[in-house]
Amino acid sequence: MNDLMSVGLHRLWKDRLIYKLNPFPGMKHLDVAGGTGDVAFRVLERIKSVSHRAMQGALTDLGEDTHIYICDINPNMLSVERSVLQKEAIVKNIALVGYKEMQKP
Repeated sequence: MNDLMSVGLHRLWKDRLIYKLNPFPGMKHLDVAGGTGDVAFRVLERIKSVSHRAMQGALTDLGEDTHIYICDINPNMLSVERSVLQKEAIVKNIALVGYKEMQKP
């Protein structure tokens, strides 16, 4: 739907956001209204890229300190994201936060 409504421009602004954010290993990120996790995956890809260049291929793990939190009020969006995370086997660095978790004191 985003491709249709923005004629693909949403991809450009997401790439620009990641460029300006300049994430690095060890940072903590919160993707509010993360939907299907497009921004979170871009953050993770960028961190992997930085790690690879900085360590010249020696770093294969993102480290325990790198965490990305995807927050969304829509449980259907989070279920889509959960299945993608399990398929990609990157559950370790990305956590999903839904409406129920936001309501806990």
